[in-house]
Amino acid sequence: MTNKKKRVFILAFPIDNQSAGIHTYTKELLSSILSIENSIFEYVLVKHQYMPEYKQQKQIIIPRLKWLPGWSSFMLFVLIPILSLIHKANIIVEPAHFGPFNLPRHIKRVTVIHDLTPIIFPALHTFNGSFLQKLFLPSILKNASLVISNSLNTKSDIENHYPVTKGKIENIYLGISDLMINTQDPNLEVKYKISGPYILFIGTIEPRKNLGLLLGAFQILSENHQINHQLVIAGGKGWKNETLFNKINNHPQKTKIKLPGFIDNSDLAALYSMADVFVYPSLYEGFGLPPAEAMACGTKCVIPYNSSLKEVGDGIAYFYSEDKAEVLAGTILDAIEDTKYKSKSSEIKSRFNWNNYGAQFEKALQTI
Repeated sequence: MTNKKKRVFILAFPIDNQSAGIHTYTKELLSSILSIENSIFEYVLVKHQYMPEYKQQKQIIIPRLKWLPGWSSFMLFVLIPILSLIHKANIIVEPAHFGPFNLPRHIKRVTVIHDLTPIIFPALHTFNGSFLQKLFLPSILKNASLVISNSLNTKSDIENHYPVTKGKIENIYLGISDLMINTQDPNLEVKYKISGPYILFIGTIEPRKNLGLLLGAFQILSENHQINHQLVIAGGKGWKNETLFNKINNHPQKTKIKLPGFIDNSDLAALYSMADVFVYPSLYEGFGLPPAEAMACGTKCVIPYNSSLKEVGDGIAYFYSEDKAEVLAGTILDAIEDTKYKSKSSEIKSRFNWNNYGAQFEKALQTI
């Protein structure tokens, strides 16, 4: 009988090669599990770059040789399995859907599924992204010892599309960063060229976010209700967004539409807090972190009654149920004119907490 800790590899590449949702998730996952005292697990981070903030943890560095043909596949299918044997891993966690692959049978596999949009809405993704998910996801999920979902809606979608996963999915709600508090910073108006009241969207600019609907609603609000707001569409450029930018360039209210691009983490809380309304018209979300962050900052939030957003905004958000510009416009107007709204930031922070996430994550690992 031994008390030796189980060694868990975390494939933490999203910290190095992404900047949006899965990047944030991976960093928060590490922060939550590495802060657990007397953990029964020993965590090893597999990354592209050494990071001194994780100096207390063993880090295995695999260079990112994008210029070398086939390197990514070699890394996923050959190098990581070899390293897992050399370093005697007991469990390998993949936070970004895709893997782990080709592992020795005795090593347990944990796959985190954030959403199934490449499967459910393939037309909204690049061909390669959707094709690779369709090709590999069945075997990934079949071989997984444990699947982590981030909402009951995502769990249901996984089970419906891949029945082999029934009985091995653990749903754990994401948390909200401690940085998400009501914050005022007038300097942001200069930095991001915002003046006066504004309606805010933050997220990757890609088809699933349904921003064409928001543009239509903003036109109705500006022309039929004479609101004096700017529309701020913030976030990095994703894919298949040429049509959207053409709509912005030809929009009757284009002088009131601001595109500040990717927002620094240090500015997020203030940008959320200073908005009159946060609007997130997404067609489908596995969780929907930006609406949760906005509500944590005390900002009114307008979201569709679909997918996991029903769970995230339950009892707090302003919901709309029809994918029509006039319906969205009416809901935004209701939010703007609601003078009795009271912040429920403490409620949503209690509902979605990273410390809880870490504890539940470790409890799930103990089951395999």
